[in-house]
Amino acid sequence: MAFNKTSIIFVLFFLMTVTLSTVEAKKKKEPTFVNDPILTSGTLFYIAISVSFALWCTGYGLDYVMDRHEKQANTRAFQKYNIQVY
Repeated sequence: MAFNKTSIIFVLFFLMTVTLSTVEAKKKKEPTFVNDPILTSGTLFYIAISVSFALWCTGYGLDYVMDRHEKQANTRAFQKYNIQVY
């Protein structure tokens, strides 16, 4: 069986493409990003919003209590020294 130049070129081209595709397939690794449902479904967004809202409410409550405490302290100080605030 005699091979001509074109058949040899086709065989070499075929072997090169097959080996390159297998090398590329071996180089591809599993992605480091895991497809957890909590990361892809949007649940993490709602959890973050809930935590942010809880922290905001805590800060607002502390601000309210501190402001109230400051007003009471001022009132008691003015009462002690008989200063009237208009």
